[in-house]
Amino acid sequence: MLARTHQNLIWTRQRQVNQLRSALREFFPAALVAFGTDLAHHDALAVLTKAPTPDMARRLSISQIRAALRRGGRQLKLDRRAHQIQTALLTDQLAAPDLIVDAFATTTAALVPIISTLNDQIGQVEARLVHRLDQHPDAELILSLPGLGHVLGARVLAEFGDAPNRYKDAKARRNYAGTSPITIASGTSRCSYWRSRPQWGPSSGWGPSHVPWIPVGLRVPPRVSTPAAAGGLVVFPRVSMAVRDAPTVTTTSRP
Repeated sequence: MLARTHQNLIWTRQRQVNQLRSALREFFPAALVAFGTDLAHHDALAVLTKAPTPDMARRLSISQIRAALRRGGRQLKLDRRAHQIQTALLTDQLAAPDLIVDAFATTTAALVPIISTLNDQIGQVEARLVHRLDQHPDAELILSLPGLGHVLGARVLAEFGDAPNRYKDAKARRNYAGTSPITIASGTSRCSYWRSRPQWGPSSGWGPSHVPWIPVGLRVPPRVSTPAAAGGLVVFPRVSMAVRDAPTVTTTSRP
């Protein structure tokens, strides 16, 4: 439950960030130059809270930006970051009509505190999630696996469970995760698909770090970079299993 809640909060925050980025692109592109796509960062939220419009941002002094960054939580390289932000905010941009600016500024002022609150809540849930994982009897084993930290380890444990005899073999686990290829052949064409399930999320996050290389001659698409797909030895709590090589066919996703 905590793992799903944590992941859902992150997805919710990203939706709000996407809305904020879309709004800034229409009337305040200098903010995107200053902060890029990381609009959930405390630096971006602190400055946008202080100056949600281009005119207000251009009037900010270095001391005002530095104070906003300090309130947002930054402690290191304040002067350097303040100069970078001011330089970006002073870049030339096309001006939108006043009514458009006012509407988008209201949207920005509404989204920024929502994202800030989500940041706080994600931090609190993550701290609770880490605490609960540390109390689990298999925590040491899970955290010893390459590529698994507290958050991703908790997701893997939550999605697959800790019952020692729950899965008969590697194929049963892959079927449950939805990573087993489904091959459809018609005439001379042959395609493989896989199902989209909640268990796919932890597996896809774990795969790139667990399997940093792909053997020559093995064609694995970007979304099939999990241990179950790329082959190798996968060890779960009290369950060890050898995973067979992935099929050498081009695959795509389909619900």
